Amino acid sequence: MDFLLSTAFQEDIPANMFVFPANSKASLPKEFASTVRLVDKPLTLDPTQIEAKRDDWTERWTKAVLR
Repeated sequence: MDFLLSTAFQEDIPANMFVFPANSKASLPKEFASTVRLVDKPLTLDPTQIEAKRDDWTERWTKAVLR
């Protein structure tokens, strides 16, 4: 776990997974920092909505990916 949260590992995350690092001490690559911003209030989905639609979404995703 320490390795996954290490600054070195976390600094690779934006370029490889296109998400912000969990470690606030990790610096962002300039390409990432210049094109994205951390929002104050990220969008979320209600867990009950996810549960209600999970099977449909999974089926639709699978069909789209396997085309």
